Amino acid sequence: MQLSTRLQNLGLAALAAVAVSLSAYAVWSVGQAPESAMTAALPGGSPLGEDRAPISGPDTDATTATDPAQDAATAGTAPDGDTPGSTAPPATSVAGWASAWSGPDADLLVIGDGFSNLRSQWIHQWATELAAERPVQIHHWAEAEDVRFNEPDVLSEGSGPGLTIWNASRGDTTIGEAAEHTQAFLGAASQVDAVLVSLGRGSAGEDVAASLDHL
Repeated sequence: MQLSTRLQNLGLAALAAVAVSLSAYAVWSVGQAPESAMTAALPGGSPLGEDRAPISGPDTDATTATDPAQDAATAGTAPDGDTPGSTAPPATSVAGWASAWSGPDADLLVIGDGFSNLRSQWIHQWATELAAERPVQIHHWAEAEDVRFNEPDVLSEGSGPGLTIWNASRGDTTIGEAAEHTQAFLGAASQVDAVLVSLGRGSAGEDVAASLDHL
């Protein structure tokens, strides 16, 4: 009878131990969520601690947005769609100048002084040589009135590209005086295609370079 009681007590103790073990396992299992559940709970579906985008901070590398214009200024280039405009004046050359008054019905303005205002001087003589190759007429400045050109001297006629020379040369004048009168010369002449400056020998008392810049 006593043996049976001891066996019963041992059986109950064993069952109690098993029950405690099962309870502890159940508690532990509840605390461990399945990996699939953890994966679904994270943005992008990646498990915690795997394939996560780094958080930018003082000790991490981060990509920052930049202003294209600022980048272009640093690199010395313009952003897409922007083309630097050119403000430089067109290049000039002797060939380009000659071409301007070599075309048909061309008008050439001469701004000169007392060394090119007479018919015996070089502008008129040069026009006479041109007249052998093309129709040429020349207007001399009416110096007495100083506001207009005289009627033309017709040096040659015929076929070919005609040339009209407006000789705004005046005796006893300097570069500075010619510069002050340039608008009057342009207003009295027709549409001018090119300008020839023949000044300097009568401007000994002037700053020739500065006067030419002003002209």
